[in-house]
Amino acid sequence: MSINVKKFFLAHKKIISLIAVAIGLFGLLLQTKSFFISTSEKSESQIAVNLTEEEFNWLRDHRSLSVSIKPGWAPITFLSENGEFRGISIDILKKIEHKLGVTFNKIQAKENLDQESADIVLATTAPPIKEQSRYVLLHDPYLVSPFAIYTTRDNQFRDLQSLYDKKVAVFRTGPVAKNIAAHHPDIHIYAADIAEEALDAVLTKKVDAYIGNSVIIDYTLINQGFRDVISSGNTPYQSEVYMAVKSDLPLLMSSLEKALASIPVDERRKLLDSWTVKSNKFVDINYRLISIILFVSIALISVFYVANRKLNKEIELRKIVELSLVQERNKAEAAELLIRGYSNELKLLNENLEEKVVARTRDLEIEIEERKNTEQILRDTQNTLVEIEKMASLGNLVAGIAHEVNTPLGIGVTAVSHLKEQSLLLIDSYKNNTMKRSSLEEYFDLVLNATNIVEENLNRAADLVRSFKEVSVDQMGGDVRQINLLSYIKQILLSLQPQFKKRPINIELTNIDENLILELEPGALSQVITNLIINSLAHGFSEKQQGFISLATNVKGRDLQMTYRDNGMGIPQEHLRKIFEPFFTTKRANGGSGLGMHIVYNIIVQKFHGKIDVESEIGKGVLFSINIPNCVTKG
Repeated sequence: MSINVKKFFLAHKKIISLIAVAIGLFGLLLQTKSFFISTSEKSESQIAVNLTEEEFNWLRDHRSLSVSIKPGWAPITFLSENGEFRGISIDILKKIEHKLGVTFNKIQAKENLDQESADIVLATTAPPIKEQSRYVLLHDPYLVSPFAIYTTRDNQFRDLQSLYDKKVAVFRTGPVAKNIAAHHPDIHIYAADIAEEALDAVLTKKVDAYIGNSVIIDYTLINQGFRDVISSGNTPYQSEVYMAVKSDLPLLMSSLEKALASIPVDERRKLLDSWTVKSNKFVDINYRLISIILFVSIALISVFYVANRKLNKEIELRKIVELSLVQERNKAEAAELLIRGYSNELKLLNENLEEKVVARTRDLEIEIEERKNTEQILRDTQNTLVEIEKMASLGNLVAGIAHEVNTPLGIGVTAVSHLKEQSLLLIDSYKNNTMKRSSLEEYFDLVLNATNIVEENLNRAADLVRSFKEVSVDQMGGDVRQINLLSYIKQILLSLQPQFKKRPINIELTNIDENLILELEPGALSQVITNLIINSLAHGFSEKQQGFISLATNVKGRDLQMTYRDNGMGIPQEHLRKIFEPFFTTKRANGGSGLGMHIVYNIIVQKFHGKIDVESEIGKGVLFSINIPNCVTKG
């Protein structure tokens, strides 16, 4: 470094330091998120709960309280994938726990409110509290959610009046559907079973708009990826969510009402937004503000430079050296203190590490055991429900067969009664010597026709009973035996004949060798074919829609490949990957259990060790491809 450069550095060292400090401060401002965030945001309000002495003492003696929770619509209250209760209602419960100093033990709600035993009932809507009920509603709802109008961006509506003569989707069994039908008859209602179905209808222009619960639908829009659907208008309707408390716990009720009242409106809004509004943790930098800061910084630096260039170089250099020495000493002292603090913390951590590891290991073992027990209970419950579904299917089969058998038996009884009447008339004419040859010949013809009718209908009834007996026995038992596939399928179709009565649906059996012999559990195969056909009738075709169902087979070695097809309505792509899941159904409001196709999947995969695939498009029907290995013995 030359002497002139060194002198220049020494002469302007203070200015250079000021420039470095200014740049450092500016960088610090860029990295400090709170600098760009509105100062109007404040920390969570901590409003105290003014409890009476009686309320305080009661809560002190009842630290642990049970809460009955019925998972409803996300994000109000629902179960996560690992079986934990989550949602806005759970977040509010946590705040009440903090304010009252209690712990809520969350349990699954009963089907009937009269069966509940929990201290508190948490509902997604107001429960049907009766006059003599053991529970009382809190005076105010803890969550109010308006119903909004949802449309595409290019087709927006602001209010209900703008939807007159339009087709609007609503939840089939919800209160909005009833209110619109009663007060806005000019709006054409499209009844939907689930939110995804209604939102798909909006996107595909099947409807002009969808009126739904804003909390539930905003959550669905975010998590299901409906980017082109927006909230464009409001309605006068809203949903209110309440808590209910045992009527014999008035102190708990008053404490809960005070705790809820102490949660400000803006806090509840933040809870709601955390589930229904996409958060952006990074605030866009205001480049105009940055430019102004840079301009002001440069101007200030220039002023300092001009003002200080006349100072004595030796004095400036001495001050800089002294300041540097002080800063270095302060840094050394701070570093020494920091090292001492780290050493003490490390010592404490080492002393408690083994104890923490043992405690954590014990907690994990308990948690793993509890999860195993819960999973076993869930598996047992699911197996029980599957067996109930099988018995319900058999019960429907019994009812249909009984109705069908009644018809031929009735015809036979009528024919026999008529034959008896004519026989008595003939006997009377014979005794009175008035019988003619023509009358006797007519009687002979009547006898022949009546016996033919009786024989034909008795055979028909016998065939129905024989078919039902074999199919029902197979379904109840689990024995492996050999069957003729074509003959057995015909017996299954005969037992299902009541289901097809007055339904213009044709069933075709193609490419099934009449000599094809299988060795397997016939009842399981009957359950598969029966559930597939009933599923087509319930979901694939409307009540009077014409259509066909075909069943075809192909043999490869000892493996049987079976193809089941119908030309019905088809399955939406978003439902296609869920149809084998337990309890998934789009007909729950019409009595669907969601177990039929789950049973089919378990029989094919678990019992037969086979494979089942499904293909479908809307309006083009459905195709099931089934492979059952090692079952063909002849064919």
